[in-house]
Amino acid sequence: MFYTLFRFSKIDSASKTYILLIFPAAGTLSDMITFQIFPWYWGNLISGSIVFEQFASICGVYGLSFLLLFISSTFLILVNYYKYKNSKEFKTSIASLICIAFIYGFGLYRIGYINQSQNELKPKNLSVLMIQPDTSPGTKDLKADASYLSATMSKVFSLAIPTFENSPSLIVIPESAIPFHGTIDSEENRKEKIYSSTMEGIVLYLSKHTGADVLFNELNLDENKLRNQVSLFKNLDGKTERYNKRRLLPFGEYLPMEKIFLFYVLSFKKLPDMCRENFQNF
Repeated sequence: MFYTLFRFSKIDSASKTYILLIFPAAGTLSDMITFQIFPWYWGNLISGSIVFEQFASICGVYGLSFLLLFISSTFLILVNYYKYKNSKEFKTSIASLICIAFIYGFGLYRIGYINQSQNELKPKNLSVLMIQPDTSPGTKDLKADASYLSATMSKVFSLAIPTFENSPSLIVIPESAIPFHGTIDSEENRKEKIYSSTMEGIVLYLSKHTGADVLFNELNLDENKLRNQVSLFKNLDGKTERYNKRRLLPFGEYLPMEKIFLFYVLSFKKLPDMCRENFQNF
């Protein structure tokens, strides 16, 4: 996107006023159309400023991308034309700075408003517990290894018990902590040995004895389609909300174009079967 924009443009036009919109628009569009495993955008570069970050409440992360590149374009024009204060370009850059100042003022207002609202309410301490045992990678050959799974779940449980006195607000069990299994007691999950009563018991026990919600990763079959899910067990009503992951990690959770390049699949024998199924079905 950027290469096309500047490759076919003239060097002397790089500081013209229309670059104020074209450059930010090109950068924002590249964020929107580029597939990313991890959500890193141009707007993330502005995350060091909590004031400018407030602009995301209006335009989202893409708005931050546009804002960052708009600020860059503004200062580019300002530096090139600060000696020509009567020029159209200089006046345009000043107008742009005023717009940026308004956005900054909006950020200050939001921060002050939120702080004021928080002061009016009784503060509540929140704590998050993340359980990450030093288990070996959940490779395919360990799926049916009862001793491996037993040791893994025991580690999760033993790491959590010492924290019960602190009463965490949320307990997080990452994907790598307990691989291969799920907590939905269905016929197809039992048939494929995906359902784990031990895993379900750990989730229920942790929530009951701490009063915390439990956020964890699990696998579940749904109409013969293996779903890689992020699940939230809510302590308040005992219900579980599930979200099906839609973007998986290549070579870690699925093999790209495996049906076309069959020869390289042999190099990834340890990759769990669920990865390919998830990629095909989401």
